[in-house]
Amino acid sequence: MKKKLSSKAALHRLKLGADRDAQKEQGYFDGRFVQRAEPSEKLYTRKQKHKPKKNDDL
Repeated sequence: MKKKLSSKAALHRLKLGADRDAQKEQGYFDGRFVQRAEPSEKLYTRKQKHKPKKNDDL
């Protein structure tokens, strides 16, 4: 059986929904927080080890 929400939790959800609607009207979610065009230099990238390619032994 599904657990019933307490009245306090239900009120909290209503408040969060109202706050989010207000933010949408103000333009908070207009695409400003999208992925970067250029990747950050701080991101870790694993370097490839020197492995022979399949065509190197020719």
